[in-house]
Amino acid sequence: MQRIHRRDRVRFPLLLPVLLILAACGGGGDGVPVPPPPDLSGVWAGTWQGSDPVAGRVSGTFEAVLAQGDRSVSGTATLLGDVDCMDGVVAGGVDADSVVSGTYDRSPCVLNTWTLTAIDIEANIASGTWGQPAAGASGSMTGRRIAVPGGPRVRFAHPPSGVTGTIVTLAGTGFGAPPADNAVTFGLPTATVLSAGPTTLVARVPDGAGLAPVAVTAPSGVALSPRAFDPAPRSPGMVAAGSIETGLQGAQGIAFGPGGTKAYLATPGFGGTPGAVAVLDTVRRKLVVVPPAPLPAPAAPTALVASPDGKRVYVAAGAAGVLVLDAALGSVIDRIDAPAGGTLYDNPQGIALSPDGRRLYVTDNREGGVLSIVDLSSRAIVTVPMGAAEVPLGVAVHPDGTRLFVAVADAALSGGDTVRMLDALGGQTILTLPAGRRPTGLAITPNGAWLHATNQLDGTVDVFDANTGSAQGSFAPGLGPTGIAASPDGTRVLIALKDDFTVSAWLVGGGESARVQLGSAPPVGIAIAPDGRVAYVASPAREEALAIGDLQTLTVSKSGTGIGTVTSSPTGIDCGIACIASFDRDTVVTLHAVPASGSVFGGWTPDGNADCSDGVVTMSSAVSCTAIFNALEPPSAAIAAPGCFIATAAWGSPMADEVATLRRFRDEVLLRSDAGRAFVRAYYRLSPPIADFIRERAPLRAAVRVALWPVVKAVAHPLEALGLGMLMLAAPLLVRRRTRGSV
Repeated sequence: MQRIHRRDRVRFPLLLPVLLILAACGGGGDGVPVPPPPDLSGVWAGTWQGSDPVAGRVSGTFEAVLAQGDRSVSGTATLLGDVDCMDGVVAGGVDADSVVSGTYDRSPCVLNTWTLTAIDIEANIASGTWGQPAAGASGSMTGRRIAVPGGPRVRFAHPPSGVTGTIVTLAGTGFGAPPADNAVTFGLPTATVLSAGPTTLVARVPDGAGLAPVAVTAPSGVALSPRAFDPAPRSPGMVAAGSIETGLQGAQGIAFGPGGTKAYLATPGFGGTPGAVAVLDTVRRKLVVVPPAPLPAPAAPTALVASPDGKRVYVAAGAAGVLVLDAALGSVIDRIDAPAGGTLYDNPQGIALSPDGRRLYVTDNREGGVLSIVDLSSRAIVTVPMGAAEVPLGVAVHPDGTRLFVAVADAALSGGDTVRMLDALGGQTILTLPAGRRPTGLAITPNGAWLHATNQLDGTVDVFDANTGSAQGSFAPGLGPTGIAASPDGTRVLIALKDDFTVSAWLVGGGESARVQLGSAPPVGIAIAPDGRVAYVASPAREEALAIGDLQTLTVSKSGTGIGTVTSSPTGIDCGIACIASFDRDTVVTLHAVPASGSVFGGWTPDGNADCSDGVVTMSSAVSCTAIFNALEPPSAAIAAPGCFIATAAWGSPMADEVATLRRFRDEVLLRSDAGRAFVRAYYRLSPPIADFIRERAPLRAAVRVALWPVVKAVAHPLEALGLGMLMLAAPLLVRRRTRGSV
């Protein structure tokens, strides 16, 4: 047997990590053969922006589920934001120059075309352009792959923002059943998972959360939320900030969509006019549909709630039951036969959704009325009856989704008013809590700690422990407290004082912090945007939705053939993932454009009258700016090749942190050598079948992960690895010297 020379024994351990890295991760670099067309299979999500000859500046988000053929791509997609038809079918292909393009059919709306101008499959990001040739609209889009076939998928995080301690529900598929089988991260820190099931995770926002998609690592892989989670919401500044004209009198309820750019106002009708729901554009402060379409009789909307995925609005419409609206334009698409009130009792918060969006709760605000619990998938309804003289009013669901609260007024005014804690699934009463006269609105703080209940006839607000139900006292904000909302930062509740014509802000656990007089407008309903920067008020005496909080919106778009990211100081914009943010009026915002590898930043283009030339804007009004990123190579060459076949097979996802670490080392170190590039050529020929063999065998995947684990750690922490390596090399010499000295 051939002996290994002493010098070779030293070299071999040093070469082993390099060989393991090369075996795990190939692809990319100069001189590498052109790979097959990029595999776009999976779920992609991102943002889109552009201009329309009629609507002007338009923007929103998208989510697409794609399947890859040999040279084709197909699937479905959903657009949110400034759109008419949300859902459609994607079809496309790869041409001879490796350019990926196709159509997005949203019939009966105008056909969209699209082209991907830059794709980085390894980083799971892409950008491109879109157009509507028939309408003359066009723009840009950027997105990232958030889930891969066979792995978990996150459909949404609710709420979409929250400070440390906020309880967040993740709805999706492919999660582990026990909490320990799932890791949930908000940027970098890992969250505590409170409960888990195959389609729902409930977690608490940890310290140090960043503006980033929520990441879930489950037994079947890794997935990201479609939108970035905002860890720094706030409370609205208590200043009247104009209004949105609606042309509707008698308004009662108001609610925001999850993106915060749309709100919905309900009126049961007034003076013989039919009931209606107005869709509000809170960025441009105007109606989306002019005039709001009246609802079919006998609809008398008083309360409404938007679904966490942004696609539906559920309306408590009196004798018409619950109407289901398309969230884009407010058109009726379905009806649920559940009693939904319509009496003279104010009930702006008589409808709510479970945090996972799967169950609907609606009260019938009449004497002897009921609470209906609707399973939105099966449409099965559980009816919870009240006493003959009891009137169910406001309803609120605990952030963990296990229980709900219902305000129950005593119509006889005999002191029997209560707030009931019920099981969220079956409606069984858990606790009955004494309340002031005519409890109407309910609000729970985002951390699930405190429940506030307005008592309209007493002029008080009761405070309860939302977990134990124990009374924590009450306070008197003014006359006629009706609607109430908790700020997403958990510091305040805003109270609509109907008989004081005022909105009052009270610190949670403290006193009043500020109030806003509304002149002749008695407020009934109130809602706060998900980022907490503005609130809107519904008043039956005004044909407008009243704004509180003087905020201006900054919208960032991207164009060109390249890929890049735009961030802002102060924080708020992180585009890619968060391209719209609100700032206090007159705030000076600096935008930072960072091109991705293979792209270059080409400057700023202002939209309208905005001065974006140097990336610094003053938020005296709504501002839109476009960053130009161009690829250093033609679009076909800008499509990055796949790689890391074996590491991806071992960890189950190209989005795994370990795979990303190996990719960076390959691109930044290995491919700078002739030997590395030569290996890559061979790798493309040999590694795919090896990866397939590993992928199908769980024990082998585990063994490969164990083998690569020290390499990943060495790449991630090179100084520590170098020190350990030197120690390992020095150890035999020290042992030899000690042995010689003892002879």
